Formats: sequence, C-alpha cells, structure tokens
Amino acid sequence: MALPEGFIAELKSRNSIADVIGSYVPIKKMGRNLKCKCPFHNETDASLVVYTDSQSFYCFGCGVAGDVISFVRKIENLNYIEAVHKLAERANLEVPEQDGRYAQAGQDRKRVIEINKVAARFFYDCLLSDEGKGARDYLKGRKLSAKTITRFGLGYAPDSWDRLTNFLLQKGYTENELTMAAVAVKGRQKGVYDQFRARIIFPIINVRGEVIGFGGRIMEGKGPKYLNSADTPAFKKSRNLFAMNIAKSSRQKRLILAEGYMDVIALHQADFDNAVATLGTALTSEQAYLISNYTEEVVISYDSDSPGQAAARRAASVFEKTPVQVRILEMIGAKDPDEYIVKYSAERYAILVENSAAAPEYFLGKIRGNYVLETPEGQVGYLREAAGYLRTITDAGVREIYAARLAQELSLEKDTVVAQVRGREQGKKAARPGQNTPSTQSGADRREDAGPITDQKARKAEEILIATLYRNPDYQSLYEKKLPPEYFVHQTNQKLYITMLEQMREGRLDISTVTDSGKLTEEEAARLIYMINSAKIPNVTQAEVLEYINVLQERKNKKSANEIKEMDKDDLQAYIESLSSKKTGGSNV
Repeated sequence: MALPEGFIAELKSRNSIADVIGSYVPIKKMGRNLKCKCPFHNETDASLVVYTDSQSFYCFGCGVAGDVISFVRKIENLNYIEAVHKLAERANLEVPEQDGRYAQAGQDRKRVIEINKVAARFFYDCLLSDEGKGARDYLKGRKLSAKTITRFGLGYAPDSWDRLTNFLLQKGYTENELTMAAVAVKGRQKGVYDQFRARIIFPIINVRGEVIGFGGRIMEGKGPKYLNSADTPAFKKSRNLFAMNIAKSSRQKRLILAEGYMDVIALHQADFDNAVATLGTALTSEQAYLISNYTEEVVISYDSDSPGQAAARRAASVFEKTPVQVRILEMIGAKDPDEYIVKYSAERYAILVENSAAAPEYFLGKIRGNYVLETPEGQVGYLREAAGYLRTITDAGVREIYAARLAQELSLEKDTVVAQVRGREQGKKAARPGQNTPSTQSGADRREDAGPITDQKARKAEEILIATLYRNPDYQSLYEKKLPPEYFVHQTNQKLYITMLEQMREGRLDISTVTDSGKLTEEEAARLIYMINSAKIPNVTQAEVLEYINVLQERKNKKSANEIKEMDKDDLQAYIESLSSKKTGGSNV
C-alpha cells in the first residue's frame, strides 16, 4: 500500500513544480511552459523544459525527467519517502502514518538512525576508556588533536564479538534491527555478532547531521584495512560523502575531494574545512551531483601513486555530467594530503590547491611527460595518446579548445588535430551505416533503438496513442478492446502501454504512479514523459485513435519478403486477398 492518493495530490498542488525547480535554478518563460539550464549535466544552453500543465519536466540534453518528487529526489540525493517529507515540510503538511512500504521504509530508516546514534556514542566512550588507549595512541601518532577527534566523533570498537550487540539489545533493540542497521551480522547458527571489532571508528554523518553509517580502520590482525557499513534504509555508499555535513557550510569557494577518512580529517584539522571523501568506492554520479549542489568547482586531491592518478581521471570523467568545474592537485614528495601537510605544511598545500590545473590541462601534461617531443616519433606518440584522451571528453566545446591548444603546441594545423580527435568517432559511425547519430536523433529516439526507417510511421502512431491514453483515461475501454499490446512495433513503447493499462486498472494513472511503479527504468520513464508532453501530439478523437490503431495493425499483419517466400499456395492466396480487401476499403478495426 502506498501513501494515500489524496495526500500525494495535495502535496503536489502545494508544491508547484515551477516554484520548486525555480528555487534551485533560474527559470524563464517559454510559451506556456518554462525553461532552465539542467542542474544534472553540464551545459551552456537551457535544455530542461518545465511543463506546467502536466507538472512534469524533461531535459532534452541528458534525458532526465519526472515530476516534482522526482526532481527533489535527484537534486537532493534522497529516496522517495525522504523527498516526500521534504516537500511536505515545505508545504507545511504532515505525512500520514500508515502501514505500507513507504511508511515502513520511513520507520525503518528512523530506527536505524536511532541505533547509529547510540552506537556512535558507545564507540566514542570506548575510545576514551582504558581499552581505547591503543587507538588513542594511533590517532595521536597521526597528529590528530583531541578537538579534531571530538569534532568528527571518532571512536573505537572493542576487540570483542558481542560488546556492542549486547549493549544495544539491553537498550531494547532487536537482533533484526541490529542487522538492518548493519552494526551486527547474523551468525551461521543463530544469534548475531558485532560488525566492527578492534577498529577505529569513523561515523558517517549526512548533511542533516544524522549518523547514517560507519567506517572502521583495523588496528591489528587479519581483515580488510577499512570496513564500511553495508547499505541500510538510512545509508547508501554511492549517495553520500564523508564530512559533507561540515564541508557544505564552508566559506571556501570550492570543495576538495580526497580519497580517505584520514586525509579528510587531516585537511580539516589544517583548516581546509571544505574537504570530503568517497566511502570506499570510486566516485559515483550520485556523489558528483551531491557535490554540484554545494559548489561550482572541485579540486581532486587523490594519492600521487598510479592507482590514485587513475582514480582521479575516472572521477574527472564522472563530473563531466555535472556543472562542476574540475581541477587536479599534484603532490610531489608525498603520497597523500595527510603526509604532505605533515611533511611540508598546510601553507604549501594551500598553494597547491590554488595552482591546481583544469583536468584536461593536467592529464594532457601527464601524457606529454611520457614522450620526447624533440623527436618526430615522440610528437606522433603524444598526438595519438592526447587525441585518445580528448575523445573521452563528452563536452564538445572543451574538446575543441584543447584540440586547438594541442595543435599550437605541436605546430600543426588545427584541422589536422581535430580530425585526429574525431577520427575514431567517425570510424564508429561509418561501421554502422543507416543508424541515427545522437546529433540527429530526438531526445526520445536516443532512449530507444529507433528501428528501421520504415517503422517511423508506426513509431509516430505509437507515440500519439500512448500520449492520448494518458490525456484521455476515458478511452481505456476502447484501447483495451481494440489495441492489444502485441500491435506495438517498438518494445519500449509496448512496455509503457502495458504499464499504463495496469495502473489504470488499479484506479490511478499519473506520472508518479507510472514512473515510481518500479516497473520502468529511468530511461523508459523519461521517454513516457517526453511523449506525454510533446507539442507534436494533437488532441485526438476516438475516430482518430482507431485510425492510428489501424496503422499498427497493418504493420503487424505485413509480411516480410522472407515470410512471403516461405508461404504455401493457399496462405499466399489468402494474404493477397487480405491486401486487396484493404485497398477496396475493408477494415479489420
């Protein structure tokens, strides 16, 4: 059971999508709709359209789409129920408590947050106790002050199988709740045991100040060096960043992205309160979007070794889908920021931050260092590898700028270098003749295999039929009687049609119910929203619906050359007669 339909309707009516999106990015009038720069990818032109009549949005640049709840979910990096609560707070509405998956999800999350808060205090007290002396000595050896330890709420998990588990059970929490919070693990036989043992603990705190998970560094013995909480109702590693709760309020104009807990803590202690880190995984698009909510520039300060540099290059590519400008910090003489600050001082690190290079400039410089440019062989090698790197940059403008710079550096004509950069792309296009390229496809076409050009008539009919059904739910009986799903030529459209009918039979059809049904991918939901709002879709009468259905029926009944070749005499005669019947005005509809 979902949240009550009436509540969701009231929530949306009090949260105009134009007002909500306008609170994040500037929007402007465009006919009866609104337009703005998309906050979910890097662009210079405004390509996100806000449709006020359907209270939805669609970006013609990256294909992201949805309603007001979807927008808040994506831009704030929240799950569904969190976005609902945020909008409810904005509109001064109370979210109804009831049984059902959303209400239960909210209760589970609340319980996990409670457990984490109690566990964090337990770990902190253990660090200050006699048994935490070894952990305190380690942190002291890493030059951390008592003030820093308190600020980050660092703790110690005792070398015991059940100290935290028993402590939490005595507080009234159940074993199932402890495993749900990922502070305990189920045993092979029965019972549970502590997830973190003999480790220094780093509480992970979200931007609301809630303890959502933990990271643990091993003190001694076997096991991974760092252990992070598993995903829970309150915690997703791919959606959160360590120390963002502090960095979001920094007065610095940029954020520093480091690799680990200790790097970030050392940076904060040295007054770089704008440092954050990922949580044991490579940077994800969700984390990049989270960063984009708080800054326009990020300095990647990863380890100076080969794995760190490779990770920096991957991270820079992830940011290409956001408005964030990326710079890369280079350290010489130290492996990571922590070591550099201890060895050379925070003042020198600040100079490195200020002198950090734009990502393309930095990586081209690294490539250049691999070749002797005084030789023809070195110039050719540099050109080829640099062109290969530039091909990975999705922003065409950035590619052109650095291609021109590369041409100047090698004393070549710009067209020569641009051709080298484009060469492999053109080769890929030539290898697949007849396929539409992204530059010539519509936003919807890019989200589905377009099919042969002869199917475009069927595609148009399908899009009009789907949009018309959404706009005219009273046509449902006509559709169910005259339009079986197998008439659809394009698989995605067929899936959209089936999903819409299922929602209508359950008594409710709107963008939220379809896109949040769990039956559609993000791309499929975006395609539906595109079709619903397309200006090319006219108001369609029931008679016109029958005509479009007839287009699909004829396409369904049309035989290919191979099918005709395989027909026996009787089947061929029947097929010819059916075609003749259509030419003389017969209809199967």
